[in-house]
Amino acid sequence: VDIQRAMIAGAAKVVFCFDHTKFGRRSTFFLCDFADVDVVVTDAQAPADLVQALRAKGIEVVVAPPLA
Repeated sequence: VDIQRAMIAGAAKVVFCFDHTKFGRRSTFFLCDFADVDVVVTDAQAPADLVQALRAKGIEVVVAPPLA
């Protein structure tokens, strides 16, 4: 976690990639505030209300289209 925090602190842009199964879960370790995140990339099954909440915080959310 310390290395990840150092990488976030030194990054020009912070991008988190996680699928819909990670939304609403709690981690045992605090990594950073969402204020430190620039972009979240997720899949089309991500909960719309949580995607909207991230966008309301000014975070760019990229939703990948479902696979055909």
